[in-house]
Amino acid sequence: MPSVTVRLATDQQTHRNVRCFWYHVYCEVRGVLRHKADHSAKELDDPLMRKARLFVAVGDDDAVIGTIMSTYARETDLEPYTTQYELKRHASFPHSASITTKFMVLPGRRGSRVAVRLAKAAFDQGLRDGITHNFIDCNRPLFPLFESLGYRAFVGWKQSAEFGDVCIMSLGLIEDEAYMRQIGSFFVRELDTD
Repeated sequence: MPSVTVRLATDQQTHRNVRCFWYHVYCEVRGVLRHKADHSAKELDDPLMRKARLFVAVGDDDAVIGTIMSTYARETDLEPYTTQYELKRHASFPHSASITTKFMVLPGRRGSRVAVRLAKAAFDQGLRDGITHNFIDCNRPLFPLFESLGYRAFVGWKQSAEFGDVCIMSLGLIEDEAYMRQIGSFFVRELDTD
């Protein structure tokens, strides 16, 4: 299998490639968010992209095969996520809370280590940046994956206009260490190298 590099997306061309990747996965594969897309350019933008830590997995040909985006509450307005995730209920908000969005892998590469490498990159960056709690939402099929990482239901299940039933989950990057060890989360290895 070709090699994969995971890196922060910092340049304009990578950002454009990511927007095209999001368009492909969301609009063409999943058939969602079509109303938010630029169909002539085949791009799907996210305003949080400019303030987030956006990690990208690329193959040998520099084609995007996966992304994960962490956005810090202390650096930007997270609406509509602040309301949807009920972030103000949590003590870490806004000084050390982050949200994860756009965590996806190209359909042909799912089941590979790409998702693990993306998640570890975002987790490690969060630790370095003083993030203590991360929040994410997921559909039912992905719920067991996020549980295996150490995420727990925070708000529970909600209805999303675009994605149907989603569970709002949280992860205490340091606070949940004992729990992550108990379930064998690979995030524990990141804590051990700190």
